[in-house]
Amino acid sequence: MPNDRCHQLTRWRAAFHTIVDRHPGSVDLNHRPCPLRAPNVGYRMTRTTTSLTIAHGTGRIFLAAPFIAGGLDYFRDRKTREALVQSLGYPAPKAATFIDAAAKVGCGLTLAAGVKPRLSAAALIANLAPTTVAIHAFWKEKDPEKSTIKRNGFILNVAVAGGLLAVIARGRRS
Repeated sequence: MPNDRCHQLTRWRAAFHTIVDRHPGSVDLNHRPCPLRAPNVGYRMTRTTTSLTIAHGTGRIFLAAPFIAGGLDYFRDRKTREALVQSLGYPAPKAATFIDAAAKVGCGLTLAAGVKPRLSAAALIANLAPTTVAIHAFWKEKDPEKSTIKRNGFILNVAVAGGLLAVIARGRRS
């Protein structure tokens, strides 16, 4: 019986070092495997890893919240949004505002839940870009006070787009 355990431990160490040689940095060499279990050859959860996972999940929720709230606002007050879209000269304001609101709520919820976060973030950027250019066109405004307000909204939307790009870059790991 002790011979079997020794042989098994030798095989585990050989497998461990094979993985270390193939993928340096993927295994913590200071971690000594328990002789009664297979060595830790994969990804180890640590306090740092756990806190980063929590931070990324919370960040996705915070990033999705304005989209969800904005989409739900449309369903509370359709007339105001439709009038705004019509004043900008877009065709079919009812359909455009409904699609915009449905995309914001749907993609915001999937982003917050972590379901296909890259796709959700990409769809939200595609939704955010035309809205930012149409609604926050501060360069067209003559009044300096209104121009400042629109510029601030424009900068905030660009910052949110940056957060969405970070979600796309991070991918499913968040």
